[in-house]
Parts: sequence; structure tokens; C-alpha cells
Amino acid sequence: MPNHFLTVGLCGRDYGQLEAQGKEDYDEIDMEPLKGANLCELIAKLPEELQGIVASNPRCKYRHKVTGEWCKDCNGPKFDERDEWERVELTASDEAELEAKHGAADWYGWQRKRWGTKWGTYSLKVHELGGDGSPLLIEFQTAWGPPTPEMMREIDDYLCETYCLKNIKWIGHDPYDNDTVEIEIAEAASV
Repeated sequence: MPNHFLTVGLCGRDYGQLEAQGKEDYDEIDMEPLKGANLCELIAKLPEELQGIVASNPRCKYRHKVTGEWCKDCNGPKFDERDEWERVELTASDEAELEAKHGAADWYGWQRKRWGTKWGTYSLKVHELGGDGSPLLIEFQTAWGPPTPEMMREIDDYLCETYCLKNIKWIGHDPYDNDTVEIEIAEAASV
């Protein structure tokens, strides 16, 4: 069963915003760094303290036996290297402290709460459909479903502000029932 949910945004460029930024044309806006980026991670970075905590029961981390450094991989060290690492289980108080500080005690719980999906966005592509910078097709994949409406609002705002985009129409393809769905975007926060 596939778990890669495809989200696609179609939009145009905002010429007024370009003029306000003093840019003459779209050649000055470099979208190359966006390609392949994890938009969720760009907007809301996983707290470093949660990196490397394996979302097992009980939760644990791995410390290298020689260097004392903590493994940053969310799955722990590679299986054939496990004898080089010491498994350290988190105590109930460790977990409670992380929950209080970050709203989750491991990377998986934090990403599901903050982003709405594990791994954030991946396989991000930008296609210029008109040959002149507009319209653009932006596509990315996520695991199981789209990001939360709040995360989608932040993604939408980031793309519009950073790349002079406007009126992005987001749709998704649900691989479970082979259906196209509208992506929910939370209302913008009032000032």
C-alpha cells in the first residue's frame, strides 16, 4: 500500500511585489534552492534535543561507546554497527520534561503534531509552465496525508513571501482511494 501523498500547488507570480522589492524580472529570483527542500523543516525545524530519540517503547537514544556522541538518526545506528553503540532508555521524567518543553518526547511525535506528517515534505519540484516564470507548478510528497492546515498556511505564506508568488491553489492526490482532494489551509492569524 502506498503512503506517499502528493500535494500540488498552481500559482502565478506577483509582479507588484517584484517591483516593490526592486527586482526587474523573475531571473533575479532563484528558486533552485527550493527544489528538493523539506518545506516543513525550513519553516519549523525539529528541535535538536529530539533528534536521535527512537520512537520505540520505551523511547531510547544511542551513545557511541568510544566517542560518547549521540546518534542523530531517528532509527538509531545501522543494524550492523549496533555493537559500537550503547542503548540508553529515556526515563519517565526525561519524557515528561521533553513533553513539557516541546509537546512531544521524540522526533516522530513532534513532527506529527507540528507538521501533521512524519518526514515533512520531500521530493519537492518546481515546474515553470509558461516559460516566463508564470504560472508555476509546485509539487511535493508527504507520508500518509498532507501537512496540517496550520502548517500549510505557513508553507503558503513562506512561498508567497520568499518567491513572490500569489494565489496558490493547492490540491492533493490521495493514494489510498486514488482521489483528488482540496488541501485545507488554516486562516491567516489576525494581527
